[in-house]
Amino acid sequence: MDYSSQVSQKIIITEKGKLRQIALECISHVRCDGYISIIYTSSKEINTAIPVCISLLEIESKFKGYHFLRVDRNCIVNLKYVEILDAKTKTITMQNQTKLKVSRRRYSEVSKYFAIHT
Repeated sequence: MDYSSQVSQKIIITEKGKLRQIALECISHVRCDGYISIIYTSSKEINTAIPVCISLLEIESKFKGYHFLRVDRNCIVNLKYVEILDAKTKTITMQNQTKLKVSRRRYSEVSKYFAIHT
């Protein structure tokens, strides 16, 4: 897959009253925990988990067209960092060995995406 569309693209978020730019290519996944979304990054320069007060729906709309995919009600993944899609357990293993559950309703969409792009 070509992830060049993520290069030089940034998302601006508010973190503890400060504006911060995060490169899309550094974001591995975003998980929603109640009213807080947590952005997980793969970058060594910035924190690996950044809590923000943005809805997952709003984040999903900002990521549209940049190879991010919603895998369940509470999680969006950057397909660049997906290492394994396990059909048996319906989980995704990220490059950092984090395992994320894919909902049964989203599984067909996720597997179809991988089938098209392999």
